[in-house]
Amino acid sequence: MPNLRAAPVAFLCCFVVSALAVAGGPFLDLGLDDALARAKAEKKIVFIDFFATWCGPCKQLDSTTFADEKVVAWLNGNTVAVKIDVDEDKEIAKRFKVSAMPTLVFLTADGTELERIRGFRDADAFLEAAKAVAEHPEMDAVTRARAELASGSMPEAMAREKLATALLMNGEQAEALAEYRKALDSLGTDFMSLQYRPRLLHEICSMAEDYAPAREVLIVMRTNQVARLENGDGDRNDVEQIVAIDKGLDQQEKSLELYERLKARGDIPDETLAGFASTCREILLERREYQVLGADNARQVSMALLLIESLRMQRKIVAGDDSGMPDQMTGEIRKRLAEMTEEQKADFLASTERYLVNRVAEEYEIARGAGKEDDATTLAEKLLECCPTAEAHHALAAHALRSGKPAQADLGYAAKAVALDKGQTPEYVLTRFELMEHFEKANDEVTGGAEAQ
Repeated sequence: MPNLRAAPVAFLCCFVVSALAVAGGPFLDLGLDDALARAKAEKKIVFIDFFATWCGPCKQLDSTTFADEKVVAWLNGNTVAVKIDVDEDKEIAKRFKVSAMPTLVFLTADGTELERIRGFRDADAFLEAAKAVAEHPEMDAVTRARAELASGSMPEAMAREKLATALLMNGEQAEALAEYRKALDSLGTDFMSLQYRPRLLHEICSMAEDYAPAREVLIVMRTNQVARLENGDGDRNDVEQIVAIDKGLDQQEKSLELYERLKARGDIPDETLAGFASTCREILLERREYQVLGADNARQVSMALLLIESLRMQRKIVAGDDSGMPDQMTGEIRKRLAEMTEEQKADFLASTERYLVNRVAEEYEIARGAGKEDDATTLAEKLLECCPTAEAHHALAAHALRSGKPAQADLGYAAKAVALDKGQTPEYVLTRFELMEHFEKANDEVTGGAEAQ
C-alpha cells in the first residue's frame, strides 16, 4: 500500500523540479551484478545512469540524450546500460559515492571505474565523452581526471572535484581531501563560484562521516568564517557556508547559536542574517523575525507559486486529464495512482492541499510581517485561485493576524472562511473576531491621535 503520509510532499517536490524519470531506450532491467556479468560475457563495458525521480536534469537526459538514435545505438553496441534510482538503491549509490544527480558512470566488466560524468549532457557531448572512454579502456578514472586537469579543458574547480572523486573511489582519502581543498581555493567571488562552493563542502562533509581529517578541515574552515563575521568582514556567503557545514556535520544547533549571537550585536545586516533561514526557518518564524526571513522572500515566494502549480497538475492527472503533459511526466504518476483506491486518491489530494495551504500561508505571513505587500497579494490571489476553500481563506487570515500587520483584505478572507464554513468551526469565528478587534483598536488609536492634535 502506498505511503500516503509521505506522498504529498514527495509528489509536490517531483513536480516542482520536473517530471518523474522513466527507464527506457538502451537501458536494461538488470541489477548491477547481472550487468557486470553480462558485460563480461559480451566483452562490453557497463554504463550506469544514477538518477532520482525528483531530478530535473535526469528527466532532460531521458527525453533528449537517451532518446537520441545515435546515443541509443552506441550504448546498445558498446555497453550494458542500466539505471539506478539513488533513493531506491541507497547502498549502491553510497558505494559509488554518488552525491549529485545525474551521475553517469562507466565501468569495466570487473567493476573498475573508467569515467564519471555529472550533470546533463546533450547527445553530441555525451557521445564524445563516451567514445573517448571506449577507445581507451586501459585508462582508469584517476588517470583520465589527471589528464583533464592538466589540459585545462574545464574550470579548475570542476577538474579537481572530478579528480578528488576518482581518488576517493580508489580509497585514496588523503589525496582526495587535498584536491577538494584545492578546488575550494580555486574559486572566486563570481556567481558560478558562489553556487559551486556548497557542492564541494557537501562532498567534504560526506567524507567526514568516516574520515576524521575531513571533519577537522571543516571545523577550521568554519572557525575562520565565524571570525570573519564577528570581525565585520563577513557576508551572507560566509553564513551559507557555515550553515552548509553545520548541516553536513549534523550540528544545526550551532547555526542557531551563531545566529543568536550575531543578531544580538545589532550591527549585522538582515541580508547577511538571511543566510541562516534555511536551517533556522521554523525558529525564526516562531520568533516573528520577518525582516530576516523576508530578505530571502523572493526565492521562497517563487517556490510557493511552483507548489501551487504542481497541485493543479496533480489534480488533472488524478481526474484522468493529462493533456498537454509529456508521457515522461505522467507515466510514473499514473502507475502510482493505479495502486490507490478512489478513497486513497481523495485522501492523497486532500493531504497535498493541506500541506500546500499551510506552506503558502507561512510565506504570506512573512510577506505581511516584512511589509512586502506585492508578494502578499500575489500569494493570496494564486492560492485562492487554486484552493478557494474555507481552510485556505482562514489560513491566510490567521497567519496575517499572527504577523501583527494584517490588511483589510485579511478581514475579508476571515469573513469568507466563516461564510463558506457556515460558522461551524469556532476557530474561524474567533480569527474573524480578533481581526475585527485589531482594526477597531487601530482605528481608535488613529482617532485618538487626531483628537489629541
